[in-house]
Amino acid sequence: MYERGTKPVRDDQAEQISEGQYSYLEGVQPPRLAYDPLEGVQPPRQAFDPLEGVQPPIQAYNHLESVQPPRQAYNPPDGNLRTRLEALLVVNISLPFNKYAFLATHNSFAVEDEAIVPVAMTCQEDSITQQLQNGVRALMLDTYDFKGEVWLCHSRGGKCHEYTAFEPAINIMMEIEAFLSSNPMEIVTLILEDYVKTPNGLTNLFKEAGLKKYWFPISRMPREGQDWPIVRDMVANNQRLIVFTSKKSKQITEGAYQWDYMVENQYGDNGMKKGQCINRGESSQLDDKSKSLVLINYIRSLPLKQLSCVDNSHKLKEMLRTCQVYAGDRWANFVAVDFYKRSEGGGAFEALDMLNGRLLCGRDDVHTCMVPPPRNNTVA
Repeated sequence: MYERGTKPVRDDQAEQISEGQYSYLEGVQPPRLAYDPLEGVQPPRQAFDPLEGVQPPIQAYNHLESVQPPRQAYNPPDGNLRTRLEALLVVNISLPFNKYAFLATHNSFAVEDEAIVPVAMTCQEDSITQQLQNGVRALMLDTYDFKGEVWLCHSRGGKCHEYTAFEPAINIMMEIEAFLSSNPMEIVTLILEDYVKTPNGLTNLFKEAGLKKYWFPISRMPREGQDWPIVRDMVANNQRLIVFTSKKSKQITEGAYQWDYMVENQYGDNGMKKGQCINRGESSQLDDKSKSLVLINYIRSLPLKQLSCVDNSHKLKEMLRTCQVYAGDRWANFVAVDFYKRSEGGGAFEALDMLNGRLLCGRDDVHTCMVPPPRNNTVA
């Protein structure tokens, strides 16, 4: 087994790889290649050898724009990562938002070494910034009142404790704002499990972090199973932050009520049973097509990093196929996992290849959807 991608980046490495950070909608690779993502084909990417220096962040593909950057293949004998150069294809951000699939991290904030007390349960290895740079586009966050502020906690019973607290939510919200500001073609979705009771607590949080200017308005969210707006238009209007909340009472001011727009399968061990895909209690049935978005969890009740390599590989793709049937012949728009970089092969990113291939052209790999036009060999 191996860990796909890179280890968390230290401060002293940041300058070395800053030009190598991957933009989900721009597809930039080191060295950065200037191009207009709305006009045509990007020049070929520069291959690099991950064994010679600091490897750039994980090469997550941009299904809205092109074929995946150099794919990380598994080398069984020594576990080293190798790369291969793949051709880039034409830009495609002209479909509705619900016609694509995005990687979500479960308890995105529950990062190793960031809890107040070391006993807090963790689900991820990378910071929010690293997750976003690596291609994660949906963040699942649990918000609580704690110490007079809004905090992110991995807790139960609606109350945050010292041993379940990670950090003030403003820290992560500012990371999200910095990413959106630096990547003007990116769209990020927040799925909030909300326990904040302070009036306007989340509203003030989003304002303080400078995120309101990216807010996707609830008035534009489709009802009764209609398509979402086209991605190109969402980007052009700078409406690039979609916020869902678990509290219906906060629908107007602090996010869209998740269950009015999305179906979701059962999380935890009960949601990992082979051949089954049932809805979680708050969600309507998975085949309720009045909801345009489908979220599929594949996470254990007790997150175990040692088992995530297996969970995030063949079994994940198998569950996505099962859930497609239960969801009324609909493929997932979001797939949520723990320890997202770990796998026995292509992992969560290969699962996204499959989902977007199915969504875009009915094939098992998005790379086969976008084929360069044939050369004209006609001799005048």
